[in-house]
Amino acid sequence: MSEQYYEPAVVPATFQPAPQQTGLDDARPVQQEPVRQETTKEVGYGTIDQILAAPDISTEDMYVPEWGCKIKLRGLTKAQQHAIRKEASVGMKGGEPNPEKVEMLMFLSGVVEPQFGREHYHQLMQKSTGVIDRILQKLSALSGVDASALERAKAEFQG
Repeated sequence: MSEQYYEPAVVPATFQPAPQQTGLDDARPVQQEPVRQETTKEVGYGTIDQILAAPDISTEDMYVPEWGCKIKLRGLTKAQQHAIRKEASVGMKGGEPNPEKVEMLMFLSGVVEPQFGREHYHQLMQKSTGVIDRILQKLSALSGVDASALERAKAEFQG
């Protein structure tokens, strides 16, 4: 059986009766959210070369109002994710990664402009937690990682 993907179609707005505030029973158009209908289209299998060449690592500029500037973020690769977990697990009982170290390594790997070093990150720990957490959440989203998993790991480590 061949693989298929779905392409959304948009259905126009419908007519609905207006709320009865005046006692008149009039009907007028009301814009609604588009309804998605699924249509199918044949898609062929990719080649190894095509898949390996596909640009699937996202980058994004993020304005940080507290700092009065923007920074460039880049989603993490799977290799970076493994390296972060491995380094954050060194010396930990049960081999569980240290969540604080995971955050630091994620930040250092994902913020590509300007390039921060470990000494800078330790200095940033004296700055607003909200800023650092927003950056980490954006990096998680760019990397396709569930940000709540990081929070759960942090809670389990501290609990």
